[in-house]
Amino acid sequence: MGKSPKFVAYVKATAQLQRVDVSRLDRSEKIAFFINIYNALVIHANVTRGPPTNIWQRYKFFTYTSYVIGGYLYSLQDIENGVLRANRKGVGQFKKPFGRNDPRAKVSLSRHEPRIHFALVCGAKSCPPIKTYSAEVGGGLVVLCLSWGC
Repeated sequence: MGKSPKFVAYVKATAQLQRVDVSRLDRSEKIAFFINIYNALVIHANVTRGPPTNIWQRYKFFTYTSYVIGGYLYSLQDIENGVLRANRKGVGQFKKPFGRNDPRAKVSLSRHEPRIHFALVCGAKSCPPIKTYSAEVGGGLVVLCLSWGC
């Protein structure tokens, strides 16, 4: 898959993320955009680097796998905990992803969205099926949540 012309074009297209102004997105648009980017980044990293095979590789995978979005570096950890979980500490983290003076903090949701865990795909067998989300994601997350029994 990594050598297919479509994947090569996809990798080139990800460079355009640096031009996206995420500060102008409303809450629903941020949720949809960052869920889609997170899921795409996980696939991208699994194809180019392979899946992590131990706890240390897993830590590095989520901490250092990143895209430049709007001129700023966003790792998987930053997207999940910094943006979608309203700048909360993640598992094994000693501090919040975005410091007080970090310009990415302005992109964080004002309140966390707990249903993201029904949409984020980390590559594990127990993850939800991968989908593409739109700004109407709220309803989609409710349906996903209900399908998992919550």
